[in-house]
Amino acid sequence: MREFTYQFPYFKEIIAFNPLVSGFGVAVLWGIAIWSMADPEGSNEVFVDWRTQVTLNFTWLFVASKALFFFFIVFVAFKFGGIKLGKPDEEPEFSTGAYFAMIFAAGVAVGLFVYGVSEPLWHTDSHFFANAGYHSQDEIDMFAINMTVTNWAINGWAPYLIVAVCMGLAGYRFGLPMTFRSCFYPILGHYTWGWIGDLIDGYTIVVTVAGVCTSLGLGAIQAVVGFQYLGWVSDSLNPDEVSTVQSVTIWGITLVATISVLAGLSAGIKTLSYVAFLMGMLLLFLVFAMDDTKFLLNLQVQEIGYFLQHSILELNFWTDAFGQLRGGSGRAADGKASGESWMNDWMIFYQAWWYVGSRRLFSNCLPASCFFVFCTHCFLCERLIPGSRGRPLSVFLSPAFPKAAPSERSSCTRWLRRSFTASCGSVSGVELDSVKPVKRWNSSNWEKCISMTRNTSSSRAARFAMMCRKIMSM
Repeated sequence: MREFTYQFPYFKEIIAFNPLVSGFGVAVLWGIAIWSMADPEGSNEVFVDWRTQVTLNFTWLFVASKALFFFFIVFVAFKFGGIKLGKPDEEPEFSTGAYFAMIFAAGVAVGLFVYGVSEPLWHTDSHFFANAGYHSQDEIDMFAINMTVTNWAINGWAPYLIVAVCMGLAGYRFGLPMTFRSCFYPILGHYTWGWIGDLIDGYTIVVTVAGVCTSLGLGAIQAVVGFQYLGWVSDSLNPDEVSTVQSVTIWGITLVATISVLAGLSAGIKTLSYVAFLMGMLLLFLVFAMDDTKFLLNLQVQEIGYFLQHSILELNFWTDAFGQLRGGSGRAADGKASGESWMNDWMIFYQAWWYVGSRRLFSNCLPASCFFVFCTHCFLCERLIPGSRGRPLSVFLSPAFPKAAPSERSSCTRWLRRSFTASCGSVSGVELDSVKPVKRWNSSNWEKCISMTRNTSSSRAARFAMMCRKIMSM
């Protein structure tokens, strides 16, 4: 990969960065920021229009991919849940409790405090269930609670998990750099370390910052409302003054977060995550103990059944196709359809917000690509290679096949040579056993076999199609 190093005066640490990745991210982010500051109303109008057009034209893609990720990650948990993300002999750096606290605090803590109470109230109207006209208030309230749980349960976490597992396997299992481009290595091969990978990482920086800013903005709004409720900030402030207080709050949160990052993962982020998680659990316990406890227990049990009945299939595939129709284009004439912006404001907003770990807009392609990569890791290397059932992924993906019996190594080698020779023709003058592993990157035999086919006269698309046909016919 491209790398530029620089050492600031009076600092011992050397800073290394990729100039193309950093330049792309900085240019796009500062361009958006300057445009938004110079023309706030015009830029807001454009962004709102873009978001509306995405919902109108790609609701089917967001919803279908959400359902696909959900069922796929459930399958992976049961089928491949025993595979370590690190080396077979490595122990986890953090305990399960510490890891969960950090993921929870970094992933959903702000959103839960913002929407934990307000979202069920929003869902008591404006959607197809509430507007039907024949449901009781109790039924509408139950639907509202379940809709909130659906948006924040495993349905929303599935894209998180797919990206996390792909990066974990690439970085800790196969020794690739801990960047998002490494997830694409089984697809792109050594092109991953060129300009294509630079664009992937640059795009990742843009959507990551955008997602963090969204979460940070929601957290600042919630914090200022809390300050006003406690009397620390006057309720009579005009919108400009409230915006100033929110900006100061964002600067304060950013300062604390920066100190935490500089302190390191173990000392800073883990400590803050513990504090945030314990405070959240304390709040949950106080609500549980001081409110109507028996009602909350009844509701919890009832919600489990309601979720299993409605959220797994019905809401997982719900696109509100009729509710998104406009007047004169087939929209219901009785006035009982969903609000035209309901999917845009809630379901699609959530999916775009979740899709790359911190809910980025226009980023459906990233977890989808990771999904394909994970399929490559799991299915092609666990299911299709003879004798692979029950063996760890490292047996077939690491260059020297560590911890595999000689018979398994030879069986896998023969299968790879036979399959690729039959699919793509002979590789002129190149034998599989003579291919040496790449020194810097821990490339797999699978990728090496694919890269060898580039010496043939067939096009990349033709070679890939032949490989797919061979695999599917086995």
